[in-house]
Amino acid sequence: MESHQVYSSTLLADADPSTLLSTRNYLYVSQTGRGSVEVMKTANGAFSPAGFLEIPLKDPNNPSALQYPANLVGNRNAQRIYAISYADNGLPTPSCPGSNSAGIATGIETTTNTPSSNLPLGLCPVYGVMSFDNRRVFILNQGSGTVSVIDSQQNQIDTSQNLISNQPSVPAGQIAVGQDPVWADIYNTGSILAVANSGSNTLTLINISEDVYGNDSPNFGKIIATVPVGNSPSSVSVLQDGTRAYVANRGDGTVSVVSLTSNTVTKTIPLPQEPCSAGNPNNLCTIHPMSIAATTGTPTGKVYVVSPDTNMLTIIQTIDDTIDTTLPLTGNGIQVYLTGP
Repeated sequence: MESHQVYSSTLLADADPSTLLSTRNYLYVSQTGRGSVEVMKTANGAFSPAGFLEIPLKDPNNPSALQYPANLVGNRNAQRIYAISYADNGLPTPSCPGSNSAGIATGIETTTNTPSSNLPLGLCPVYGVMSFDNRRVFILNQGSGTVSVIDSQQNQIDTSQNLISNQPSVPAGQIAVGQDPVWADIYNTGSILAVANSGSNTLTLINISEDVYGNDSPNFGKIIATVPVGNSPSSVSVLQDGTRAYVANRGDGTVSVVSLTSNTVTKTIPLPQEPCSAGNPNNLCTIHPMSIAATTGTPTGKVYVVSPDTNMLTIIQTIDDTIDTTLPLTGNGIQVYLTGP
């Protein structure tokens, strides 16, 4: 039997950790309570006490104000990652989009763990993804209804002429999507960014192709399609065979299956309902899926869905887009990730 070890470490009492990002040598932890990113060096899976480092997040135009990290963006082998943050909104518990304040992407060099840039974003940045080749970073600005594009090779906002000409009515370096974009995934081979817009109940598909030199292609930033999905989509996951995307709809307890060939919803999958109370098992309520993750493709692929109001993991089989099974978890589901194909 293969043995597994669980390692643990401690943070400061006021850290209030929110997100994690792991690279080859370090684990990065965003600390909402301290407006910083904690860096932990890893060795054979364990944390090294000598490797702890705290990186404060600051707005260069207002260095005395505390920035609250919303997320961490990067790949395991990237030379730099980005911490996205927003300014203090004066509330007892900082929140976004309650602050509706402009965001900042702080570049962090993974070799030295030093900040290398502070790049302006749109209002209320909440999530981001990095392209497979590490050349572009896409940040979702929930308050602006846009996606900020970072040229991570140059460590600066992407202001190429192609991007500007494709989106002339939005700020430089941004792409207009739907209302309240909250999650995104990338189809790497097809160079498509899929963005779930919670406020407009849509999935925006964006061309993010590059030329052979790593520059934006003439079609970079163009909207391929805007696809109506279910109510309040919360996350999206793309099959890397390019056949379809799966969208978890938190508002109506369904999963929308979107064809990446026709750019239409080909099926809507209702998720199993749960008893509203332990005392009345026949009174069923809709669950509200928060997170979804899909394997590479068909016919043997699987799609995994979790919800914060149930301890069940729903598994969908991609051969016919039907529910394969449900499995009990030790607690209610918040996030689901896959370690590989």
